[in-house]
Amino acid sequence: MVRCCYTNFYSMGLGFGGLIAFASYNPVKNNCKRDVLKMSLANLLTSLYTAFVIFCVLGYMGRKNFNSCIEKDMSLILKVAPGLYKNMEEINGNITMEEFTSYMQFDFRDSKFSEIINHPSYKKCELGDIISEAAEGTGLAFVVFTEAISQFPFPPFWAILFFLMLMMLGLGSMFGTLEGVITSLNDAKMIKLSQPMLSLLICASSCLIGLVFTTQAGQYWVSMFDHFAGTYALMCVAFFEVVAVIYVYGCDNFVRDLQYMCDEQIGNFWKITWRFISPVIMFVIFVASIFKSFTKVPEYSAYDASTTHQHLEPYPTWALFIAFGLVVIAMAPVPFIWFVRKFRIWSVEADIPVASKCLGATASTTYMLRSEMSFNRILESANAAELRNIGKNGRNMGGMGSHIGGGSAPVSSKHKHQSHDFDYHQLPYNNQHHTWHSGNAPPKHKYAQSQMQKAKKNFFNFLFKNRGE
Repeated sequence: MVRCCYTNFYSMGLGFGGLIAFASYNPVKNNCKRDVLKMSLANLLTSLYTAFVIFCVLGYMGRKNFNSCIEKDMSLILKVAPGLYKNMEEINGNITMEEFTSYMQFDFRDSKFSEIINHPSYKKCELGDIISEAAEGTGLAFVVFTEAISQFPFPPFWAILFFLMLMMLGLGSMFGTLEGVITSLNDAKMIKLSQPMLSLLICASSCLIGLVFTTQAGQYWVSMFDHFAGTYALMCVAFFEVVAVIYVYGCDNFVRDLQYMCDEQIGNFWKITWRFISPVIMFVIFVASIFKSFTKVPEYSAYDASTTHQHLEPYPTWALFIAFGLVVIAMAPVPFIWFVRKFRIWSVEADIPVASKCLGATASTTYMLRSEMSFNRILESANAAELRNIGKNGRNMGGMGSHIGGGSAPVSSKHKHQSHDFDYHQLPYNNQHHTWHSGNAPPKHKYAQSQMQKAKKNFFNFLFKNRGE
């Protein structure tokens, strides 16, 4: 069950950051709900098709290897009972594979060759174990499929196509993973490098780290990373992503953003799923995987050269410490960033002016410029003097000042004293929905509220006009 959930996370690319990075390049009005449904359906269909092909090949190769194992065990009759049969042809003529398999199921009791079970070369053949052993790790691609391809017509042609496909799959997987890292670093302006140089630096560093997988013990390192780094940490990061969006940013705000983008209402099914079902399921799976690790020591497949077979061995203590470090390093940024932001120790945005963040917005923050919510947040963060300066400077930038207080629009004497020096922060503000309530404003602020709406409209018109949008 736990493995199935992790496999779905891998196939969908959840928790890696790649989907969020790719989505940041979409238009503001992109229907992300439709994209999610299409992507999930495509993943389902491709998974079913892949499973159909893989299990057909596994079944065929498993049956073939099972028959080979039976023939190998049958040949031991010549060693434990040399007087019964002269050669394999005579054995095959007197004992069928089905009969020998039935003897094997009962450990050759009451048979003429009961000593086979004590022979050092004997291995009990189990079809399920043979298939499971072949499907584990890299054996599926580099052993089972290559052996199956060798029986195709024109094997070299199909082998070239198959290994080219594996290379493309590896590169395609890395595109999404690296994009999540590169886009985040570029948007945060943490590293002062161009995007090509940053990509080169990250790819080169990843290549150097990946050299450990090419050593003689590389298979064991791959098994460790696959078992620990891509399971526990992935589920934990995805869980905190849901909590951050739904319970920190706010489910109502998230739903309002989606309704603005998709131009349709979000049903209760999605709200209940985001609020309760998704976080509960991920939390239960994460706790179950941790509980399983503590109740049973994790094992890996070790190769035995004497028997030419793999068998399960528990991880040594030093390897478990390395695995624990991998999980902690992957999850550490979540509590670390929360701590430094909560106690105002360090902030990425501390030295970026408000205007710079708006005018220099990235593709992932374009929606902030278009939404009314973003203007209200600017009002909250900026003081009234800054807004009045925007209005005064707006005389030379398309006439914005005529609506903010620095223009020449006719104003009645009754409200003239309010048109220049009203305080935006005195208007009633709803922290939950990030909206200003003009209906609840006192009468003396009615005119200020209308002026703010006009300023808001011209503010966005000015921004989009100068950005060429």
